[in-house]
Amino acid sequence: MDWSTFRAQFPVTRQWAFLDHAAVAPLPTRAVNALGEYAGDLADNGIATVQRWVQRAKDVRKLAARLLNADVHEIAYIKNTSEGIGFVAEGFPWKPGDNVVLASEEYPSNQYPWMNQASRGVEVRSVPSR
Repeated sequence: MDWSTFRAQFPVTRQWAFLDHAAVAPLPTRAVNALGEYAGDLADNGIATVQRWVQRAKDVRKLAARLLNADVHEIAYIKNTSEGIGFVAEGFPWKPGDNVVLASEEYPSNQYPWMNQASRGVEVRSVPSR
């Protein structure tokens, strides 16, 4: 896929040079269409549609695993980056003396999970921006 085709998937780019992706990002057309399909299916069929969408989620997990050369059990759906960072920070088998290096300008919710590891003896280093 070339960049113009990719860019066309984001209607916001028709009007804006959108550079802020924190918190709430613009949706690509494919995601908007999928959300509309899900909402319509739920409106038309109620609970009877749930298994179809659960299966679609499993299929997407398989595709992501293949794309990343990972096992399907290594792929998780998370709400956002902060949640993912928290899972990694809390789930990693830290040992006293380990260290984590962060950018000093990192968003706070991306720093706090790592800073909490100091109580486990993990050194948290901060690299200043230039």
